[in-house]
Amino acid sequence: MGLESWGGGVVLALVAVLWLVYLVPTWHRRQEYLATERNAVRLQQTLRILAQTAELPEEVRIEANARSVADAQRILRQEEGKREALRRAHEAARQRALTRELAAAAPVLRAADHDPALAARRLRRSRLVSTLVLVASGLAVVVGVASFASAWLLAVAGLVFGAGSVAVLSQLAAVSRARARRQRVVAPAGEAQPLRDFSDGFTSAPAEDAAPASRSWTPVAVPAPLYLRRGRQRPAAAPAAPAAASPAAELRSESERSVRALRDAQRAQHDALREAARAEGALSAARATDTGSAAAARAERARRAVADARAAEAAAPSPAPTPTAPSRFARMGIIDDLGESTFRVDEALQRRRAV
Repeated sequence: MGLESWGGGVVLALVAVLWLVYLVPTWHRRQEYLATERNAVRLQQTLRILAQTAELPEEVRIEANARSVADAQRILRQEEGKREALRRAHEAARQRALTRELAAAAPVLRAADHDPALAARRLRRSRLVSTLVLVASGLAVVVGVASFASAWLLAVAGLVFGAGSVAVLSQLAAVSRARARRQRVVAPAGEAQPLRDFSDGFTSAPAEDAAPASRSWTPVAVPAPLYLRRGRQRPAAAPAAPAAASPAAELRSESERSVRALRDAQRAQHDALREAARAEGALSAARATDTGSAAAARAERARRAVADARAAEAAAPSPAPTPTAPSRFARMGIIDDLGESTFRVDEALQRRRAV
C-alpha cells in the first residue's frame, strides 16, 4: 500500500508529529536559557544588595576621600614646586648668561661711547638722514601745492616730516656745539696729576694754592671755622686794596685765604697726630726694652724722693701735740699675738700612720 492511499488526516498527523519532534527540543533549550538568564539576573541583584549592605559607613568613606584628596594635593604641590624650581634655575641661568654677555661687551660699548671719531660719525650720519628727510619733505610739499586738489595729503605729510627734520637738525646742532665746548674745556690728557699723600690728608701740589686761570665761575667766600679763630692771633692788616679792584677779585682772594687757613690747620693737626703717634711708639719701645736695672734705679729714685720728703717734714717745726683721751674704738679689729701653736702637723700625721 503506497502513500497515495493515505488520507489527508494521516498526512496532517504525520506533519504534526514531525513538527513536535523538531520544535519541542528547541522550546526546551529556550526555556533553559531563559531560566539561566533569570537566575543570573537574580544573582546579580542579590550580590548588589549584599554589597550595598556591607559597604563602609558614610563617615569612613568621606574620611578616605578627604585623605585621597589631601594626598593628591600634596603631590600636586610637590610637582608645582619642582616645576617652579626648574623655571627659576632656567631663569637664573639665563640672567647669568645675559650678565656675562653684558660684562664682556661693556668695554667695547664704553670704548665706542667715548670714541670721538665714532661719535662724530654717528652725528654726521644722523645729520645726513635728517637732511634727506627734509629735502624729501620739501619736494612733497611742492608737489602737493602744485596739485592741491589731488595730493593735499602728500603736502600735509611733507609739512609734518619737514618740521620733524628741522627739530632733529636743531637738536643735532645743539649736541655738536655742546660737544665742541666740552672738548675746549677738557684738560689735555698729558697733564701731570698732583701727588696726593693720603697719610697727611692734604694734596702736596703747589698748583692748588693758586686759582686756575681757566676757571669761569666766581668763588664764594667761606668763613673760617670758630676753632681756627680761637687762640690764633689776628693776622696783620693787609694793605688797602686799590679802589679799582673788582668785588670778584676780593671774593676770590678771600676764598683763597680761607682755603689756605684750612689747609694749614689740617697740616698742623696731622703733624700733631704724627708727633703723638711717634712719642707713643717711642714710649712703648722704651717700656718693651726696659731692664731690671732701670726699674731698680727708678725705685731707688722714688725711695730717695720719699726719704727727702720725710726729712723735710721732720726738719720743719711742728706744733706740740695736744694730749687726747684714748678712744674705746682704737683697738677694734686688732688681734693679739696668740703665741706659738702647740699643734704640729708632722706629729699628727705620724700618729695617723701608726694607727
